[in-house]
Amino acid sequence: MSEPKKVGRRTFLNYAIAVVATGVIVGAATYLAVPKEVTTTTKTVTTTVTGTPTMTSTMPPKPEKLTLLVSAGAAEPDFYCRDASPLFTMKYGIPIEYTQVPWDGLRDKIVTNLVGETGAFDVMGIYEGWLPQLVEYLEPIDQWLTDEDRKDYVEAALSRSSYEGVQYGLPKYLECRTIIYNKEMFEKYKLSIPKTWSEFIDVAKTLTTDGVYGFLFPAGKAYIPGVFEQFAWTKGGGTLERDEHGFVKKPFKITIDSKESIETMYLLRDFILTWKTTPKDVMVWGHAPLCDEFISERAAMATLWPYQQPLLNDPEKSKVIGKWGIFDLPLDPKGKCSVMSSSIGFCIPKASKNKRWAFEFARFITGPEVQELIARKINLAPVRYSSYEKVKDDPVIGDIIKGWFKANERSWPEGCFIPEWPQIADEVAIGCQTIMAGEKDAEVVCNELAAKIATILKI
Repeated sequence: MSEPKKVGRRTFLNYAIAVVATGVIVGAATYLAVPKEVTTTTKTVTTTVTGTPTMTSTMPPKPEKLTLLVSAGAAEPDFYCRDASPLFTMKYGIPIEYTQVPWDGLRDKIVTNLVGETGAFDVMGIYEGWLPQLVEYLEPIDQWLTDEDRKDYVEAALSRSSYEGVQYGLPKYLECRTIIYNKEMFEKYKLSIPKTWSEFIDVAKTLTTDGVYGFLFPAGKAYIPGVFEQFAWTKGGGTLERDEHGFVKKPFKITIDSKESIETMYLLRDFILTWKTTPKDVMVWGHAPLCDEFISERAAMATLWPYQQPLLNDPEKSKVIGKWGIFDLPLDPKGKCSVMSSSIGFCIPKASKNKRWAFEFARFITGPEVQELIARKINLAPVRYSSYEKVKDDPVIGDIIKGWFKANERSWPEGCFIPEWPQIADEVAIGCQTIMAGEKDAEVVCNELAAKIATILKI
């Protein structure tokens, strides 16, 4: 196999920027525009962008295409599909057929294909909380991962795609959820950043006016377990006891029926039913409608993941350009953590017929050049230390990237990294929604949840 001609980082970035400028790569204004499952294939071209490959003479023949499964409706998966995948195709001449599925249906799509051993996908974007349940269907990648790469990936990100010492994926992001707020609305009412939950509630009440809600959070079934978990951490609660790094302790200790967790359930309920700072509609919302409300100035505060930044700064849709800021949730004296981080890794199904090339694709789109590009294009903190060093002092985006990078360092992981977590999260979602709808008392539901979780964990 002939060795590709090498080009430098600047050539790569200049080429990528040129492609963006000519419209081959979709711009940020079109992000969040995929409402349902969509499958698309990148085009094969004769001109190639080349670099230093990890391939050896033992590489198998190139496949006709590689297939990718990721979520839909956000800037980050859109970047990997529409921006990074074409660059891989241009470099290696292998088209990427990518399928984007809305988050609510992604887990079912992944499980169906893995358990059924369909071989329909060569690479899947798998959320950290689902990984332990699926590892028997995934290909370990330690055999291909070099020591140089291991040292360059951000450790916290790389570890999220491993289980019991085995690496199953490469991280496509590590990002943290904080609170976004409208600076002009705070200034109008002479409000300061709240430092306690009591202050936070008062601020939300003050900012709730005709046509504007004080605080929004996603409370749909797929989202509310994570919201509950993060809010509970700030009070010293949560579903299961975690260690100082945010990982679930063993032997398991159920804490969802603790005083702090019950208080958190009442807090979620009261935002909706008592203080009415949050609409009932959030119980069917994910992140997209929440973000739409905020950029339309119909909400003063909301939970935020960094991948939503392109929409906040979209000149065609956003009314909050230059008006928004972020802060951490309040942390009670008994609180343990106020920042939640989450990661998704590119994993390879055992049923894939193109495992080695699938790894090369995953390595390429999580590589230094692409990670620098994602930082510059949609302002996500890169998962490569070498990429971070190149953007952290940038006069335009440096402060943003450093802010997210440091927030990740003080965060706890959303996923529990146990095989039973998806089943537990489903029960927590039902319990949260029952409480928020006012159908049952929080203490009763939390006690019921503790019993159900004990059954799931067999303790």
